[in-house]
Amino acid sequence: MSARDSYVQSQIYSTENATLVNTDKNTFSLTLDEPIFWERDLKHAKIAVTNAQIWNTVPNILTDQNDRFYIKYGAFDSYVQFSQGQYSLSNMNDTLKRLMGAESLPEDLIELIPDTATSKVVVKINYAAVEIDFSETNTMWELLGMLATTVITSPASPLPYNFSAPNIAQFGAIRSFLIHSDLVPRGIGINSKNYNVIASVPLSLAQPGSLINYAPDFLEATLLDVDHLIGHARSTLQFWLTDQNNELINTGGEEWNLTLLFIFNY
Repeated sequence: MSARDSYVQSQIYSTENATLVNTDKNTFSLTLDEPIFWERDLKHAKIAVTNAQIWNTVPNILTDQNDRFYIKYGAFDSYVQFSQGQYSLSNMNDTLKRLMGAESLPEDLIELIPDTATSKVVVKINYAAVEIDFSETNTMWELLGMLATTVITSPASPLPYNFSAPNIAQFGAIRSFLIHSDLVPRGIGINSKNYNVIASVPLSLAQPGSLINYAPDFLEATLLDVDHLIGHARSTLQFWLTDQNNELINTGGEEWNLTLLFIFNY
């Protein structure tokens, strides 16, 4: 591709300067000051995401959705409530200790232990006659790999009592972010289906709370045809962010952006 038969343009699009952004900041749209034209004499037109910056702050505990841990012990028969955020099992365990202490419960009453061989959570109860109820409303049963009907009761002996979750914990449920745009009618296929995907951002090496700087190693492999735009102009653009299952994510209120490369072949 030579400079004589092609024209290349890059643009940064962000939630920060968008015309419209929804509450969860997973979708934004722009009204452009200058429309993008795809001239009629173009032979081909392509786009590619060359860079994206997205914070790995998607909360796995959401207020009034899965933020409650119900405990019955002695005179206490209620729940402790977690703040919305992205938790690992370790900091969830630390938070649980703090919350129990704030309710004058023993801080070592309950422990959440990882079973690394099975990727399940083990609930360790160190006292007799403790009940943990995941069948109540807004509990974190799914995150911890429990059932929506799970109720755990510790016996008088032996102690401590260990209960292994029946399912795999869901702390790593989000494995990648998918960036979508209305610029493409199909985009990158996901299991032979099309959802307007223009980039897949893996989270395999991303630490919770970190800024992901996505830049593909092989740009040619990420190019997408937009020949349907030849002879047309666009003054509005829309982008949205989902997980690998095409479910819109909650960004935790953080901004995100992408750099889009436009290639015009004459």
